[in-house]
Amino acid sequence: MVNSAMKSYHGILRQTSFSKADIVRLLQPADKHEREALFSRAESVTRAFFGDGIYLRGIIEFSNYCRRNCAYCGIRAGNPAITRYRMSFDEILETAKTIKKAGIGTVVLQSGEDPENTREYIGSLHARHPGRTHIAVTLSLGEYRYDYRQWRRAGADRYLLKFESSNRELYRRLHPDCDFEERWRCLRDIRSSGYQLGSGFMVGLPGQTVSALADDLLSLAALEPDMAGIGPFIFTSAHPDERCGERQCGDGP
Repeated sequence: MVNSAMKSYHGILRQTSFSKADIVRLLQPADKHEREALFSRAESVTRAFFGDGIYLRGIIEFSNYCRRNCAYCGIRAGNPAITRYRMSFDEILETAKTIKKAGIGTVVLQSGEDPENTREYIGSLHARHPGRTHIAVTLSLGEYRYDYRQWRRAGADRYLLKFESSNRELYRRLHPDCDFEERWRCLRDIRSSGYQLGSGFMVGLPGQTVSALADDLLSLAALEPDMAGIGPFIFTSAHPDERCGERQCGDGP
């Protein structure tokens, strides 16, 4: 096996499988020529799988209540500076019908980890929703390990749950009241419940290294999700009350 340090950047780009060392090298182009080569290869792979298609999803943020205190999030439970809301059944259903009329084939029901999102509540919503709108339903509700199968039987098609970071320590800083192992158990439960699974991670987090990003990419590949989402953290655009600074998820404990 050829050591990654001995390979040319363009040689690594021509590969179809990558070691962690390969990924670390690709994530650090030495100059604009390597950077342009990386972007060109990424574009060609994207077009090979998706062509020129653009896929739209209609997202309904039906509640901003949350029991969690994730350090980067503006709707975290410990933020007293926001106005909380919950949409009613009828508001959600009417919004879903509007999404359908706009020609969008998937609706995403998304919220914080709202204590009122019981298995009965979400199950009842599904029971009314698909029959009236005839569109695919994606859930993005966080960790509800024991409710996934019931919601799947009620009509949900997909579930989105990002692991955010495969690095245990960084995950702990981001999610002080969450459990790393529980997140991955939930992902396995979602998969075994028959959903199409969406997952992914964040980039640009304080304390995140290139090595950690390579691990994130390898973890995502091993998970084999049907949908992959990689979201940037931009400090200047974070919620002003909840920016992920040193006091929350920097180098300190």
